[in-house]
Amino acid sequence: MRWRTVVQSSDAEAVRILVAETGFFSDEEVLVAVELVDETLARGKASGYEFLFLDQPDHPGRLQGYTCYGLIPATESSFDLYWIAVSPQCQGQGLGAKLMRESELLARAAGATQMYADTSAREQYRPTRAFYEAMGYEKAAVLKNFFAMGDDKVIYAKKLEAGQLGHQATWLQTTGGKRSLVHVSLVVRDYDEAIAFFTTKLGFSVMEDTFIPEQNKRWVLITPPGSIGTNILLARASSPQQESAVGNQTGGRVAFFLQTDDFWRDYRAMLSKGVKFRGEPRNEAYGTVAVFEDLYGNLWDLLELAIGGTA
Repeated sequence: MRWRTVVQSSDAEAVRILVAETGFFSDEEVLVAVELVDETLARGKASGYEFLFLDQPDHPGRLQGYTCYGLIPATESSFDLYWIAVSPQCQGQGLGAKLMRESELLARAAGATQMYADTSAREQYRPTRAFYEAMGYEKAAVLKNFFAMGDDKVIYAKKLEAGQLGHQATWLQTTGGKRSLVHVSLVVRDYDEAIAFFTTKLGFSVMEDTFIPEQNKRWVLITPPGSIGTNILLARASSPQQESAVGNQTGGRVAFFLQTDDFWRDYRAMLSKGVKFRGEPRNEAYGTVAVFEDLYGNLWDLLELAIGGTA
């Protein structure tokens, strides 16, 4: 991936094309996005805007996605996410989550302690709100009729803590680049029944649910609340061999490890929702753990690490 933070003269047109082709924004909003690029080209750091670009490797002057963020004037360390957009041709690959994570890391390195993002409360923007929530943002305020009568503004906020975000982004400083485990596949019998289990029983959020007609499948990403790590890709079994793996991906071993900051809160909540546990919780040297089953019988650890413990 070709990441960069330096704004180039070609970016004004690249941003205009990208924002317009998403089909989400009005002509006036597209102009605003371009104006932020122009102001940064004219004033540099004095503009107050920071950018993260993901170039299209085979199409010079075109973008896979980008973000624009910066310190909110008159605040000490609160940053605003002004723009995040991914090209429709590149959606369904987790690029939005990658852009968000990298932007948060860069903002944190620049001194940010909190990031804000806002969007419309209209139905059209429901996927946007779900995306922010899946990335760990919490609804901070709703401004009634802000954009127009019946069109509220929803403001989200997220604390940027070094321990939660991990190490400083290193892909900008090293020739070796940065690699991360983005998705792990969970083979399921049916998309909707799996989504229902994980959202209602475990409190997961649907990060993306996109139909891919040429492959007759859906790209469904789910994530635990507050997680900024690896997501789960729900992969519907489409052959007898894949169907045989439903519920038995690891041959009876624990397949997934769900770490929590409050074991007993989540344990009791899951019990109350009918999640099946294998035995009683255990206190181990590394923390408190209990094994549970998902809807297909795959085994999971619910785990709260002790201070200094590792799973």
